[in-house]
Formats: sequence, C-alpha cells, structure tokens
Amino acid sequence: MNAAGIFAGRRKSCNVWHLLMCASAIHRRLKLLLLCVLDVFQKEGFHGLAQLQFLSLSVIAGTGAIWDLRKGRIPNALSAGGICCGLVFQGAYRGGIGIVFSMASVLLPLLLLGWLYYFRMIGAGDIKLLCAVGAFMTPGECFQCVVWSIFFGGVWCVYLIYRNKSIWRRIFFFLDYIREYGETRQWKPYASGALEGDRFCFSVPVLLGTIFYLGGIY
Repeated sequence: MNAAGIFAGRRKSCNVWHLLMCASAIHRRLKLLLLCVLDVFQKEGFHGLAQLQFLSLSVIAGTGAIWDLRKGRIPNALSAGGICCGLVFQGAYRGGIGIVFSMASVLLPLLLLGWLYYFRMIGAGDIKLLCAVGAFMTPGECFQCVVWSIFFGGVWCVYLIYRNKSIWRRIFFFLDYIREYGETRQWKPYASGALEGDRFCFSVPVLLGTIFYLGGIY
C-alpha cells in the first residue's frame, strides 16, 4: 500500500474515532440532563410532574392548532421539539421503559394514519403533531387520543357536510374515487376533489382529543 493509501486509512480511522467520542459526549450530557430533571421531579413530587405534562401538552397541541388555522401548516420544529421533550419526560418519569413507551407512541399515529396521508386525506403535519402529543403518553393512551381525534374530526365533517348540503356530492365523489383507484391503481390525492368549504384543520380535533386526555376522560 502506498503512502497516500496509508494516510487515507488513518484519516478515516480518525473520523470514526471522532464520531464515537462525540456520540459518547452527547450520551453523557443527555444522561446528566435526565438525572437533573429526575432530581427536580423527586423534589417537586408527582404534582410537579403532572403540571409539567399538562403545560407541555397544552402548549404543543394549542400552538399546533393555532398555527394551522392561521398559516395552514404546522411547523416541523414544533413537532420535533415536542417529541424530544416527550422522550425526556418519559425517561425521567418511568426510566428506560418510559423511553420505550414514548417511542412506541410516536410510531403509533404513523401506523394508524399513514394510509390516510398516502391518499392525502390528512396532512403530514397533523400526524406529526399527534406523534409529538403521543410522546408524552403510553401507547394505550396515545391510541385513545387518536381515536378521540378521529371522532372529533368526523363530527366536524358531518357539520361541514350539513352546512354545505354536500352529502350526495361527497358520497358520489368518494365512490368514484374508490372505483377509479381500483381500476387504474394510479395514485391521486383525495383532497383534490374537495371544495374549499369542505376542508378543515385536523389539528383542532387533535387539540380536543388532547384536552380530553388532560381532563381525565381517558
């Protein structure tokens, strides 16, 4: 092997070693952060922990709904920050199993509602908002939050259909969409056939589902 190859191999080894050292440093800092948070929780007791969860979920779900209503989108920074805070919260509250619960609850909305996003019946931001909210819950609680969000979304849909007197138009469009997809197997966004008055922000039902959780309904 020539000198250039030797130097290149050493450079790669140094880069790998540097990445490992950075990962180790990040792990130590996260562990220290979790220990500090846990110490605060132990001093404050469960009441302080419940307050933190209430405040975090209220801010995340409320901000997401307001942003969606005003801007028509939900910022990724809000969802990503909510997921990270949920992981820290669960780790401090339940330890290692809490982090497992949090990660499972983050994935659950993707598994349950991913097909709706595929057909563009729901936005990606709405699912990510549910993931951020679910990060603070157990998988069972997250599942119920998804169910309640779908329920409130269905109620809102019924109201819009009644207000716009569009029940037959929506039924025929849905049947035509299913028939066309079954015949052609070609993807087409479902929302392309919706009028402006038929659209609504699913983040609001997510907020209502979160409020039901905070209110102790489930």
